[in-house]
Amino acid sequence: MYIEPVAGGGRDDVVDLGQLMAAIDRAQSVIWFDLDGTIVTANENFLRVTGYELPEIRGRHHRMFVEEAHGRSAAYRAFWEALGRGEAQKGAFMRLGKGGRPVWLEASYIPIPGADGRPERVAKFAFDVTAQHLAAADHAGQLAAISQSHAIIEFDLQGHILAANDNFLRATGYGLEEIRGRHHRMFVDEAEAASAVYANFWQNLRDGRFDSGEFNRQGKDGRRVWFQASYSPVFDSRGNVVKIVKYATDVTEAKLRSVDYKSQLSALSKAQAVIEFALDGTVLTANDNFLATFGYQLAEIQGQHHRMFVAPGEAGTAEYAEFWRTLSAGEFQAAEYRRIGKGGREVWIQASYNPIFDPYGKPFKVVKFATDITDRMRERGEDTDGAQTVYRSAQEALEANEEQFRTTIDLAPMGMALLDEDCRLLHVNGALCRFTGYGAEELLSMRLSQMIPPNRRVISERDRAAMRSGDIKLLQLERRVIRKDGTEAWALLHISQQRSARTEAVEFIVQVQDITERRQMEQMKSNFVATVSHELRTPLTSIKGALSLVLGTMASGLEQRAERLLGIALKNCDRLTMLVNDILDMEKISSGQARFRPVETQISTLLEQAVAINQPYGQEHGVTFELSLPSREAWIRVDTDRFQQVMSNLMSNAAKFSPNGSTVRIAAAMRDGRVRLGVIDAGPGVPDEFRERIFTPFSQADSSATREKGGTGLGLNISRQIVERMGGEIGFDNLVGGGCEFWVILPEVAPSAVSEPEIERIGDGKRRPAILHVEYDRDFAEVFRSAFAGRAVTTQAVTLAEAAWYARQSHFDLVIIDWDGIRSGAGELLDAIERLQPNVPIYGLSASEAPTDRRVRRNLIKSRVRLDEVATAFLGPVAGLA
Repeated sequence: MYIEPVAGGGRDDVVDLGQLMAAIDRAQSVIWFDLDGTIVTANENFLRVTGYELPEIRGRHHRMFVEEAHGRSAAYRAFWEALGRGEAQKGAFMRLGKGGRPVWLEASYIPIPGADGRPERVAKFAFDVTAQHLAAADHAGQLAAISQSHAIIEFDLQGHILAANDNFLRATGYGLEEIRGRHHRMFVDEAEAASAVYANFWQNLRDGRFDSGEFNRQGKDGRRVWFQASYSPVFDSRGNVVKIVKYATDVTEAKLRSVDYKSQLSALSKAQAVIEFALDGTVLTANDNFLATFGYQLAEIQGQHHRMFVAPGEAGTAEYAEFWRTLSAGEFQAAEYRRIGKGGREVWIQASYNPIFDPYGKPFKVVKFATDITDRMRERGEDTDGAQTVYRSAQEALEANEEQFRTTIDLAPMGMALLDEDCRLLHVNGALCRFTGYGAEELLSMRLSQMIPPNRRVISERDRAAMRSGDIKLLQLERRVIRKDGTEAWALLHISQQRSARTEAVEFIVQVQDITERRQMEQMKSNFVATVSHELRTPLTSIKGALSLVLGTMASGLEQRAERLLGIALKNCDRLTMLVNDILDMEKISSGQARFRPVETQISTLLEQAVAINQPYGQEHGVTFELSLPSREAWIRVDTDRFQQVMSNLMSNAAKFSPNGSTVRIAAAMRDGRVRLGVIDAGPGVPDEFRERIFTPFSQADSSATREKGGTGLGLNISRQIVERMGGEIGFDNLVGGGCEFWVILPEVAPSAVSEPEIERIGDGKRRPAILHVEYDRDFAEVFRSAFAGRAVTTQAVTLAEAAWYARQSHFDLVIIDWDGIRSGAGELLDAIERLQPNVPIYGLSASEAPTDRRVRRNLIKSRVRLDEVATAFLGPVAGLA
């Protein structure tokens, strides 16, 4: 049978209907029904998608593919009545496959007319879109999570409002219908809306340029709202901008506090002499009171060192150097000081030197508040009325010093408090009251721990002992704070210890820095990183697995040039995977979301594995790793995968910075119940100017775009966080004569019978083992199947229902589960497998951290394993039965 063209053309334009139907049959799932919904026949594609054999469905009604309630509904009856009238139906339909597993089909139901022109049968042509639907649901879940924590509003390309979520509406005070369809300019002042800057802002967004920053907007009834926000152009599949989405955090409260702080500083500056220094003592600026007290103009002191104000003999002393070292470390200083003004005249001041911290708790400058007490000190010097007078003067000086210190606390723009040894609040300032919402009298009846959940000692016994001994001068802690109204905030506490001038009792000085906004931004960043890393990790894992297989088991037939190009692709894929892993690891570990599974392990075993893992990297750089084991065996309690991550970071750095042909030594030693591991390179050592920053994120000694050594600058920061989470310390020492040793110290433990399980062999050697692979990513499932091809029979299940159905139908020797696709149903699936196949070994193989469950032998991370090596671990090095 042929279909003739409508007009023009010759025989070449005639379409063979049989060939057309054969092509459709190969490409799509096809099923035929009578007009009443009875199944006539179905092709292989449809049967494969639904899991049925043809005899199981022929003669049954279509409602076998829908949920029972839907099959009885009026909508379902109307669906078939419309088909009976000859009206085609199309869309995305959820149907039930064999065993009740859900299948999503993009389908068209086409009524086929008979000889009389009336509908006679119904043909359904469909594509399986289950994987796409699950991915869309996953994306929708991520967007819902972001929407819960952020204010979101959408605009068309001209700036008209399309939609906004409840958080945005709550922040601005509007209802959705009050703003939908109106222009963004309703949120800005008239002058700004008419400006060229505002027009350029929208033109840049239309051109696809991202914009972010702090924005002042106008809410309902003229209220001012501050947003920390990003305006993100959204692109279609062709790369065209289709709309603009703004993701924002309401930072109005933090902004108002900042304005309040500036007002307080202004008031303080009018009352006292104020001067600011860089951490090395260089003068940055000073107010008029300070200049008048010392007789200088600002231009005469700006850029000079603080030593210009002290006697020449004092400036060169070790005590003076220690004074600035402790300030640069963040330690508060307050006392009476003798200083030198212009022309050499003597000036006495009652002063406090206050380190100022950035949002991450690192000091970046020092502000000094001072009162001129020269006249009082001269009067004191003229009073020579015996020893009693001297004692009284000293006591008065101490009390005046403490009173001045309390006045400084009161005027400080940052929350400050004085605590007794039991952390009861003795003195608080107004800034702390405003931050917590409590009145001063309420705070003075409380302990600090009552605001910081869980209600326990804020300063541990270990930290107290270290402060008493002088090992810790300044203790810094990030803590969640519950305000009086029950809302949550975050504070960075700077705690130092002193003795009361009056009673000699131990007291603590606490600066309370509001970091709520920073934590909110970090959470926003974490959400973004998690979303991006998820989107990158999944395809990267498939690409890496496919390349590894081609270069491993299929390399014999490749041309040399093709093999070299594939090797380059794999190497760069590894680099990109490492970057994604590093960024995600940094976020998860720093936020406390990363799971650690510590087990007791022999240090010799761990180090031998580290050398074997990193030997190829050493060879690439022309470096040999030399292992020196301790004289006796020692055990440590660590997460073995995380430990190897630390060793890989340290050993790869050592190889990278050592000269070609040199040796990197790995050594271990035990002392005082601790195990010390060292990685000793032959490189140039760590530059002095880089020592303080070496463990901070994205830090590199050479951060230029043309740097010789590559890397993300995250490895050492991640290593430090991992080591500290495992109860250890990490550091480094430049060695005399060249080279550097990075060391890790961990507690030595007694061995136990429990250890990280090794991957066990499966199968009985008489047949190919059967593996159930629960994996929602079909591309990765294909790569996985290729890794086990000819050695095991692999069955893929996409959903929970599908996995449970297969577990009921067949016996499996191994179950491997990707937890990322079934986060909410992991326990349910494990229950089903345990019930249906109680002795089958279960392993996890996911792109991210996996749940802990006694039934799971071990969890593997996709980007940190090679599939050919995993297959060898389960099946052995021999190909197995064909």
